[in-house]
Amino acid sequence: MHEFKNSSLWKNTLAIQRGNNPYDGIRERLRNAYLNFREKVKPVAAEIHRDLPEFTVHDITHIDALWGIVDTVSGEDYPINPAEAFVLGGAFLVHDLGMALATYPGRLDDLEKTVGWRDALAIELKAELGRAPTDDDFEQASHNAKRRATSTALREAHARQAETLVTEPIKAANGDEEFYLLEDSKLRECFGWQIGRIAHSHWWSIEELAGKLRGVCGAPAGFPCDWTIDELKLACILRAADAAHLDARRAPRILRLLRKLPIESAKHWIFQGKLSQPRRDSDYLRFTSSRPFLVTEAEAWWTCFDSLRMVDDELSQVDALLKEKKDGKRLAARRVEGVSDADRLRKYIPVKGWRPVDTRIRVTDVASLVVKLGGEQLYGDDKTVPLRELIQNAIDAVRARRVLEERDEKWGRIDVRLGKDEQGHWLEIQDNGIGMSERVLTGPFLDFGTSFWGSELMRAELSGLAGSGFESYGQYGIGFFSVFMLGEKVRVITRRYDAAAEKTVVLEFANGPNSRPLLRVADENEQGKVKDGGTCVRIYLDSPPKGDNGLLRIHSSETCWDIKQLCEWLCPAIEVDLYVNDSPSPVISALDWVEVEGADLVARIIGVPEHLRSSDCMGCLNKKARRIRLLRDSSDNIVGRACVFPEELQEYINVSGYPPGFRLGVVTVGGLRCNRINGIMGILIGKSTTVDRSAAEPIFNGEPLADWATEQAKLAAEENLSPGTLHNYAQTIVFLGGSPNELPITKHLRVGLVHTDWLKSARIWT
Repeated sequence: MHEFKNSSLWKNTLAIQRGNNPYDGIRERLRNAYLNFREKVKPVAAEIHRDLPEFTVHDITHIDALWGIVDTVSGEDYPINPAEAFVLGGAFLVHDLGMALATYPGRLDDLEKTVGWRDALAIELKAELGRAPTDDDFEQASHNAKRRATSTALREAHARQAETLVTEPIKAANGDEEFYLLEDSKLRECFGWQIGRIAHSHWWSIEELAGKLRGVCGAPAGFPCDWTIDELKLACILRAADAAHLDARRAPRILRLLRKLPIESAKHWIFQGKLSQPRRDSDYLRFTSSRPFLVTEAEAWWTCFDSLRMVDDELSQVDALLKEKKDGKRLAARRVEGVSDADRLRKYIPVKGWRPVDTRIRVTDVASLVVKLGGEQLYGDDKTVPLRELIQNAIDAVRARRVLEERDEKWGRIDVRLGKDEQGHWLEIQDNGIGMSERVLTGPFLDFGTSFWGSELMRAELSGLAGSGFESYGQYGIGFFSVFMLGEKVRVITRRYDAAAEKTVVLEFANGPNSRPLLRVADENEQGKVKDGGTCVRIYLDSPPKGDNGLLRIHSSETCWDIKQLCEWLCPAIEVDLYVNDSPSPVISALDWVEVEGADLVARIIGVPEHLRSSDCMGCLNKKARRIRLLRDSSDNIVGRACVFPEELQEYINVSGYPPGFRLGVVTVGGLRCNRINGIMGILIGKSTTVDRSAAEPIFNGEPLADWATEQAKLAAEENLSPGTLHNYAQTIVFLGGSPNELPITKHLRVGLVHTDWLKSARIWT
């Protein structure tokens, strides 16, 4: 007799009942249809281990076991009618079936055409290459990278695939034949869609259940009126039972020995192979092991501990959802015993030769860490950092939306505003990028040190972005927290680019990271701030912008900059239009740094205001700026725009409001200034080398750099310069790997004119 037939759930619903019952005929039809359904699923489920050998058992034995697990989790007298049992049993049958390539009409070829598979492969390749992959990288991907991508794609797509497996036929491998898993067409029409939805739901977040599933649905025509189907209840039962099925039936020792398992997978196989079936004591599930975990199995024990905590979390969330449901009945099991403490769990899952003491690295005072590592302790007393970080986040958001909506490379805008209201002075940065869902806003956005970009959540929320080759400039998940350097009161208004206006949400900090932020629905005015989607961040400033410690006090000068001047200086090469205080035209246009006049580029780099651009000093710089040329790498990508300007000559440059000896060369990351660089005047594109982005290396050197430097020698020789000045040019050009041509040069070259760390491959000419 099959295991599932011993369960109370089966016996009370689909099994033959004692005595005469007016609905025996309908019950028999459901029973026979389920048994036939099960026989069709059995060989398909057996294919899962071929495609995902590292996964624990997902075949018919797992499916059958769920009937008995339901008895334990829900209680043997839990109200489920035969129609609900049929739908729930059908969801058992197909909920994991999408892990088999056999469920895809074209098998692996079909999977590899999906956005999810390409995204998964992109993540694998980025881990190997340390950068976003190109089309050539995808073509040349290794077998192992593709295999890992297939595993990830099947796991992430299996629940979605399950939704159609009852209503759509399964195609034969030869493509000539097909069959339905549920043969009874009337029952397939009545229940197929519901079975698929409930099967899919086990992969949703708990918050999505109530929004996507209905409550009690009426009985189908021809069925008893009280055989209603409560979709939300069945979904809760499925996810609770599926989470709780952790025992040796899912990890037979002989299979573990036969399979070559990755280290992480082996931990799951070892701990599940030791676990007995869970039993319920009052409202707790109690897991026990058949034998202790040895010293060599300590990691598997901790994997068990973490897994049981996840089961505990699932049960408690399901219980909270059912408790709120007006007509819902709570499941009998609501927690897992012993998971609150590792030492307590040892009582039920013993160890031998060691003791489980939870010595993981942890952060007790998260708010304090945010203040220290997200503020001045990391960035110093540079008040421009929060503005830089928020603009950088906005750039990433706009670039991502360009990719997802196939927009032009210059589409999008960022607005920077300074203002004042009854609450004080404020700084505001707004974009029309992808925006954030509530899940992102309350997840990685608030998780200090966790980046959304490249995460599993990003692949779920922004399908296709990873596979497009998109690479964010933000990497560490800490930039937003720098805002508290400027003020403790912060408001974030955001809406996904594809969401309705009523989905706009607001996150407010009243007292910096030391207070719990308030999440609420946006009012009409706030919805209007991001009417096309995107994000708007407003910071109420602790100090007035022009005050002694204000945002607009740059270089500790006696005079203040204006916000336009600051933005130009901070964002000399960004690729998104930047507007300031609702200006009618952008202060900086997307990618205009490659084509604006050289003199304008120099003025932008050093932040020279309009009224000083005609000064004698700027006149001198403007002449030098005529030699500014584009720099390209070996693939003809633009990686800079600059001219040689020796350090000795820069020492004599002085502009009102600037400290002596300021530098005219800058390395940018994502179009924003990162650090100064000696020996040039202009911009080099770089890659950040520090978490605080205070240092970056230009992304190229070698032959293209040398060719550019050689051209600079020719241009300098054409100017009416003194021999000493030309000699200074020659020295710098040599250190850049170029040929000085006709410029005067000595045998002995003084080292230290320019940073040489990024020029290790440059030729030294003597």
